[in-house]
Amino acid sequence: MKNSFKKIISLLLVIVIVIGAVPLTGFVGLELPELSSLVGIKASATSVYEKDGFSYIIEDDFVKIIDFDTTISGVIVVPSTINGKTVNEISNHAFYDCTNITKITLPATIETIGSYAFYNCESLAQINLPNSITEIGSRAFEYCDLLDNITLPANISAIKESTFYRCTSLKQITIHKNISRIESNAFFYCSNLSEISVHDELIHIGANAFAGTKFYSDKSNWNDRHCESPSPLKRIAIQQRDES
Repeated sequence: MKNSFKKIISLLLVIVIVIGAVPLTGFVGLELPELSSLVGIKASATSVYEKDGFSYIIEDDFVKIIDFDTTISGVIVVPSTINGKTVNEISNHAFYDCTNITKITLPATIETIGSYAFYNCESLAQINLPNSITEIGSRAFEYCDLLDNITLPANISAIKESTFYRCTSLKQITIHKNISRIESNAFFYCSNLSEISVHDELIHIGANAFAGTKFYSDKSNWNDRHCESPSPLKRIAIQQRDES
């Protein structure tokens, strides 16, 4: 945004210099192109508002949290409404590098958590994920080192790439029946993750999804790759072994 502003100022100065240096005869009725097309940016009417450390926008009458003050520490409660409008999204990068937050409470109005939403919240030990959530973006909780317990929302259908990458305090995870896909690196190097509960209908486990976990390092979980109808846990172990 700062670079775009500089481009606009520079362009305006050029226009002023050119217009001041040549006669205006013959320029009557001439329409100059829009500045946004000249500087390569798209004008937006979306306003950004701030309240209690939250930066947010309003789209389709819903509030989307897009940023948070990284200097704030401790327990954070995300409101269900702001100025009478429902908060339904934690957008991409919203709490990125909020390293001093220890606990976050989300309202049951949240439907989407964007990619990198809580990236590197290294002091975050607790967060609730309401069942209203239908999507959690890739790398949403990457490097949340102190996060030791997660209950996945009942209405998500996939765990995306690197969602819980290096959540080194996480010890147990239950993959509920509505989740059919676990993408690559989803739990990569969750070094204390030793208990994984999955269901038989799981259809996809991405590369290195559980690599670097205690479950993976426990050789008793490794099964013969030619065994008949291995359980989902055995399939995880087999796949991770073959990729190593």
